[in-house]
Amino acid sequence: QKEREKEQRKRQIEAHERAQEEIKRLKQDIEGDERALSAAREELTREREDRARERRERARELEEVVRERDEYKRKYAGERKERVIGEDVANRERNRHYELEKRLSNKNKEMDDLRNTKSMQSETIADLQRSLEI
Repeated sequence: QKEREKEQRKRQIEAHERAQEEIKRLKQDIEGDERALSAAREELTREREDRARERRERARELEEVVRERDEYKRKYAGERKERVIGEDVANRERNRHYELEKRLSNKNKEMDDLRNTKSMQSETIADLQRSLEI
């Protein structure tokens, strides 16, 4: 009887030690996951800051394109009503106007792409947070 109790106690101690080791391993896994999530958050923050910087730069470029277009319209709208511009000059100015409009359109597309990228990054962060909560 005593021998069986001793053996049972020994098995209980071994089971407890295995459970403690498993708890320790799980805690280490959690810490590793938390470090990885923290690193991912920092990386996303850096990427967001970079993209924000790019958006500000592109916005400045876009403002310049709009300003040039507005100057063009102001400069030539009144003059066209009052005088006839030589066909060569008119063609060059028209081409310049189309080029400015095209640049403006491209900048608008780039801004839309950046907004879409930001939205996808926000969804990725939310997914990471949900997966850690599980």
